[in-house]
Amino acid sequence: VERNIACGGEMPDWFACDLSSCRVLQDVSAEIVTTCRSLGVQLQGACGKAREKLSSTEADAEACLSFLAAFGVLSSALIYVAGDLENTVTQPLQKTIATLSEESNGRLK
Repeated sequence: VERNIACGGEMPDWFACDLSSCRVLQDVSAEIVTTCRSLGVQLQGACGKAREKLSSTEADAEACLSFLAAFGVLSSALIYVAGDLENTVTQPLQKTIATLSEESNGRLK
């Protein structure tokens, strides 16, 4: 059976796993999404506070701001990774789990 994911491509082979394995994958992907998003937001906050402090002290601020900008890029990347993972793994797995649960319940009747 060929399945398609939201962005139009074929689903990976591991999406064809059993119900309990899908639940494990969905749980871990949701946890990774939350962790990436949280770390990205925390980095943005820490970098923002540091930039505010640096703007008041001019000495060597340029090198420090460049360093903070790199972490700003990293924080944005983490937030985007979280969104991509949620859209390509977590949400499709929720649909797969619902389908497998429905099929399993149908077989039990």
